[in-house]
This record gives sequence, structure tokens and C-alpha cells, in this order.
Amino acid sequence: MRGRSSSSPRTFPGGFSGKAKTRDRKATASAGPEKQKKKGSSRKTESPRPGGVVTELNRKIVAFAVNNLGRRVGDGECWTLAAQAMKQSGAQPPRGYVFGRTISLKDANPGDILQFKSARFETARERKLLGTPNHTAIVYATRDGKTFVLHQNFGSKKVTTLDLDFQDLVSGSVIAYRPLAASAGSP
Repeated sequence: MRGRSSSSPRTFPGGFSGKAKTRDRKATASAGPEKQKKKGSSRKTESPRPGGVVTELNRKIVAFAVNNLGRRVGDGECWTLAAQAMKQSGAQPPRGYVFGRTISLKDANPGDILQFKSARFETARERKLLGTPNHTAIVYATRDGKTFVLHQNFGSKKVTTLDLDFQDLVSGSVIAYRPLAASAGSP
């Protein structure tokens, strides 16, 4: 990156920093205040979108992806990033392209998994095609009508970021999944 020293942290929407590279680093899933409950795994953080809640499991999924920004995870496939993030975070493993409980796209929070099926986004300035036929990404923030995702195998086998406005979706589909803890029942 031009003009940025290698020791200065890079900040992403939602307050995430890409500087730390250790597994014990806690990435914050929002710019908002934390709400703590007495049980450690039930700690929740407010989402950047009003009304949303980010679970500790989702926070761990985002932290894994953020900690791997600029790196290749596994074989570099998009599905592998989500599967490894879920595994390292204690989530149930995906079943094919099912990453947990299906939720409404408008309710997707950081750490939720998006599955794109031949999804074409168009604006006056650009076109994006995600999924020929499938693409997988991890939500890491929502702000001002945009959803920011972490993914790989979209122009690069390394983890990168992308911002999307779902109002620009002209064809195909996007399914949102809420990962479930490995101790929870099947989706």
C-alpha cells in the first residue's frame, strides 16, 4: 500500500483492523458498544446496522477472516475460507453450500455467510458477477446501504474485501446463513 507504513493498522468498515496476525487477537465486530452477559459465549455486540446483534461465534468467524486478509486460506477457494473460519470458530461445518440457518438477507450481520448463485450486480459504472455458478463470502460490516464482505477466489486466491449494494442485484440470487455453534442442533 502506498503511503502507509507496514506497522500502521489498516481499519475497515465496522471498526476492524487488519494489523494483528495472532489468533488470540480480538477483532471488534462493530463501532458500537459491547453488551456483556454473564456467560462468556453469549456475549453479543451491536451490529453496525440498527437492530442487529452479532454473536460471539460470528465475531470469531470475522476475526479469522480479517486475520487472513492478504493471505491464501487452504486451497484459495471461496468456500474454503468460510469453512475454515467456521471450523476455527467452533461452528457446525457447512453441508455443501449450506452454512447454518437460512436468514433474510436484510438481517445478515457480521460473521454471517453469503452464498451467491450467478449473482450479477450492475451500476452505471461497473458490473460484478459473483458465482459462476456459486461464490461464498463472509459479511464483516454493513453501512450506508452497503454490505462489506471478506472472501477469496474473486480475482485473487487471497482473502480480499468487496462492498456490495444488494439493490444493484439484477439477476441471480444471494442466500444468507447464520452459522450455528457445533454444540447446537442441525440447521
